[in-house]
Amino acid sequence: MRILTCVFMVAVCGFTVGWSQEPPPTPPPAKQTEDKKNDNSRRLTQLKIDVKEEGGGPVVNAEVRVKNADGSFDKKVVTDTNGTAAFSDVPRGSIRIEVLHLEFETKIKREDLSQADHTVTVSLKKPRDR
Repeated sequence: MRILTCVFMVAVCGFTVGWSQEPPPTPPPAKQTEDKKNDNSRRLTQLKIDVKEEGGGPVVNAEVRVKNADGSFDKKVVTDTNGTAAFSDVPRGSIRIEVLHLEFETKIKREDLSQADHTVTVSLKKPRDR
């Protein structure tokens, strides 16, 4: 009887130990390789927009909106004291630039961003008296 009880206990304990073990841990996700990082940075660019009035002076506090064709990038920035609006990590390709200011006519311009750093100058006109 002792042998049978011992065999039964070993069998039950063996199954219990076998079933209670944790599965092996899953490996951490692979780190992004330098090639992928470089590839991603090749698709993004820095964009600087200089907003000037027709006479050449900077337009301060103009709202500049940049939007790409598929709508995945849509940001607004207000120009600084130099009339400059800076955007980082803009996807390369076709973009739409819209510049608004209360004292000037709204300007919409399309650009194709293909370089690593891109500068665009936008000239605004004073509205005509009606």
